[in-house]
Amino acid sequence: MHLKPVQPERPAPATAALGRAADPSGFAAVLADRLDAGAGAAAGRPRWVPLGTISAERPTVSHLLIRHPRYGRDCWPIIHAEANQDKGFERLQAGTRIWLNPDTREITWAGAEVDAACSQPGNPLKATRPASHHRTAAGRSSPEACIADELVQAVRPYIGRPYAEMNCYELVVQGLKRMGIRYHGADGLKSRLLEMAFADGRPANAFLNGEGLIRASGETVYTASLTPMAAAAETATAVYAAMAPHLAAGQLLSFSTPTRGHTGVVAQRDRQWTFINSGRVDHPVAGAGTAKGVSEEVLQAEIGNWLRLARRRGEPLTITLGQFQDRKLARFQAATPPAARAG
Repeated sequence: MHLKPVQPERPAPATAALGRAADPSGFAAVLADRLDAGAGAAAGRPRWVPLGTISAERPTVSHLLIRHPRYGRDCWPIIHAEANQDKGFERLQAGTRIWLNPDTREITWAGAEVDAACSQPGNPLKATRPASHHRTAAGRSSPEACIADELVQAVRPYIGRPYAEMNCYELVVQGLKRMGIRYHGADGLKSRLLEMAFADGRPANAFLNGEGLIRASGETVYTASLTPMAAAAETATAVYAAMAPHLAAGQLLSFSTPTRGHTGVVAQRDRQWTFINSGRVDHPVAGAGTAKGVSEEVLQAEIGNWLRLARRRGEPLTITLGQFQDRKLARFQAATPPAARAG
């Protein structure tokens, strides 16, 4: 048995959908060039370009950046640049002014302090990286904790739904849709998953699974590659113990063999880690309502089930634990939440 914990993966650059009006004359781009040049005129001074102010109409950095006449085309590469890792773009309050250093692609905000520095030629702007989000014991930042809690609440109402109506992947997708995430359509999450498969030269459905969802809009926090042995219960105990420090409600847990796959949402009930998923119901923590369908099961027991399945089929098993990231999911946020959010 080989257990391989991994660090969260770096986000892959995403393709931006340009949401601004055409500018045939090129005037806006020329104007932006002039403003950029003036902003960096002082010798030795960092060049900071104003992107705008967070408001109800433009509530995130991406809303401002994608409409910029010069830098809008590079919106998502800038958002995902190394200088901007772990910055909570989507939790900024209305009235916050946003600035970009086009040389380093760093985005920053510091309220009136930034404004004052930029208005005084003799006082170079000292860009300060915003403090990292508060981390929970499970290693999540607070925006991610909010997403996770919402996902658990979004999938729980489906407990008892027969498998014929909703498989494991459909359960997660429906939960995301209830949270206001756009899945279908040209700019939806599914379109991104299909793009990823095409870019990798793989079948179109290669990333229509839990691992794909995390790769497109989250981060991997733990993975294990296993060659199951006869003692599935002991192996499950070892895997569960290794996974436990990384567990948090609202994460996606995925199981994969060369011929089978399964995913679901990590939850907690009465201080016990559980797994909300759709499949054969073996270890429900409450009334399942169906022999095969959506249920909340004991997490460690579900790990044992997949170890036994892989052993019977003589296949290796990969277990992946991932969590959604606020700044990645924001790209797929619907303009308005679903009308029947709780339906």
